[in-house]
Amino acid sequence: MLLRRARSHQALEDYEAAKADLDKILILEPGNGEATGLLKGVQQKLDGVTFTKYREEANKLLQQREFQAALEAYDKALKVTRKATTLDNIAVYVNKIACLLSLDKLERVVSECNEAIRLIRNYKNRYTKIPAADMERLKQMDLRVAVRRGNALGKLQRVSEAVAEYERALKIDPTSAAVKKDLDLLRKAK
Repeated sequence: MLLRRARSHQALEDYEAAKADLDKILILEPGNGEATGLLKGVQQKLDGVTFTKYREEANKLLQQREFQAALEAYDKALKVTRKATTLDNIAVYVNKIACLLSLDKLERVVSECNEAIRLIRNYKNRYTKIPAADMERLKQMDLRVAVRRGNALGKLQRVSEAVAEYERALKIDPTSAAVKKDLDLLRKAK
């Protein structure tokens, strides 16, 4: 009976109610393989809904320039997905880095940029046929990460590393006038 009701809740996309019923089943019958399998799918859907909620909240806060609150919401979104290598997760990292930079948490910017670069590389290595639109999105995110990392390194007076990062950004987008300008300023400061 509970299993049937859990399936009904799942069909109606009421994942919280489905999860509650499945949890009850597994308390009564810990070895119920059907309930265990269904719970896994329900939990994935619930995680997706929760991730989207936190991401949208964070994006709204970022637009309102409430950087600390946005940072906290981005962290909550990343905890839900456990650092999975998806385009949406990478985008959350990129926006989280923007918050950190705005809050002048420069060392954290550098370390989070390293993580974002790792996720971008993993994504590219994992998928052999990435659609053109997704490749363009990855390129733009990689560019933003490089610029933000270069910006933070420059503010930390690590000028040679900042120059190298801006040069990496220029390889990603050789036409970017803003990157060229920032790179020239850094080279003069050297």
